[in-house]
Amino acid sequence: MRPSRSVSKYAESREDASKIGRELQVDAVLDGRIQHVGERLRLSVQLIRTVDNVTIWTENFDDEFTNFFAVQDSISQKVVKSLALQLDENERHKFNRHGTENAAAYQEYLRGRYFWNKRTADNLQKAIEHFDQAIEKDPNFALAYTGLADSYQLLAEYSAAAPHEAFPKAKAAVKKALEIDDQSAEAHTALAYSQAFYDWDWTGAEKSFKRAIELNTNYATAHQWYAEFLVAMGRFEESRAEFERALELDPVSPIILTDLAALYDQIGNAEQEIEQSRRVIEIDPNFAYGYFYLGLGYERKGMDAEASETLAKTMLLFGEPPECADEVRAAFAKNGIKGWWQKRLEQIETRPHLKNFQAYHKALVKIRLDDKEGTLEALNQAFGRKDRLVIHAKYEPRFEPLRPDPRFQDLLRRMGFQMTNPGQ
Repeated sequence: MRPSRSVSKYAESREDASKIGRELQVDAVLDGRIQHVGERLRLSVQLIRTVDNVTIWTENFDDEFTNFFAVQDSISQKVVKSLALQLDENERHKFNRHGTENAAAYQEYLRGRYFWNKRTADNLQKAIEHFDQAIEKDPNFALAYTGLADSYQLLAEYSAAAPHEAFPKAKAAVKKALEIDDQSAEAHTALAYSQAFYDWDWTGAEKSFKRAIELNTNYATAHQWYAEFLVAMGRFEESRAEFERALELDPVSPIILTDLAALYDQIGNAEQEIEQSRRVIEIDPNFAYGYFYLGLGYERKGMDAEASETLAKTMLLFGEPPECADEVRAAFAKNGIKGWWQKRLEQIETRPHLKNFQAYHKALVKIRLDDKEGTLEALNQAFGRKDRLVIHAKYEPRFEPLRPDPRFQDLLRRMGFQMTNPGQ
């Protein structure tokens, strides 16, 4: 099975099932048509084998709309039977587990995940609205609380809220989700995210990530976020393995593919960073982070013109005003890539829409401008704000000039890193 975010892009697709199946790397595709007539729901579904496009099972369903989940469970069971799958009781429970019997609440949850997967500030706010509506319709819907937590946590990463505003809301939602269902892999994953990227509780985070994976080894986000944590810890080979596992489960996820590009950025491999970013853009031509890491890869390669234009496009895709992109382009035309970053710094420091811009990113701008004192100041701001990405500072190659500085070493110690020599 593939997560809904992987298959939703094909909802209106006219491509044949075999092509879709190959892209998703699955053996069979379930295709269907739904009619909502009055109080009744009519479904026509067929299971199509990817290798030869042969229909191996077809069925029609006609039931009251209130029995939506009963129809869904019936489809699941018949698909399993058609594929001759032998699932134990625990696996069957996971296969049919919705977390709510309220169809309207479940629809709101799915809408929330749809917007959450788009990974922009505006869409995260929309996701929160839908998760709130799901909770309003079913106050005991654990997955809706988990979706709410995931959204608040990412608001801080996407500079849409300060960490001290977003993470307490996320943690409250996680607590509620676990009270309702302490066997939820999604809830343990959300808990681990807060422990890793806000509490800086390395031991607790690793324990929670492993618990989530134990509960559901097929939850791609658990592997993805665990991999992100391992990158920050400098455990790069382990991280790569977790990213690869996440991609096995969700092979066309733009954000997981992007995170792998971020790993290559962290280890300074420009060639693979560019190649990986292009894969992201091929899958989703409007995914901002794909262009972001493509631009960083170009910059590493000394392809300044390509970097300038790609990073300007990234700003637009993240929803910034067009004049901001025009300003950095003009600055590049006049003063090259350093001019680009100087203008970007000015925007970060003066534009209202960037008021929650992570100080950690600001530090990365200042180090490009050879401003070591300003970089250290921004890193200390990031530490005080608990910026999501500041824990990556220890292994960030762009901070190499700071490593011998006792103030940089002290910053890492205060974050909880064990330091054995000044070069670490």
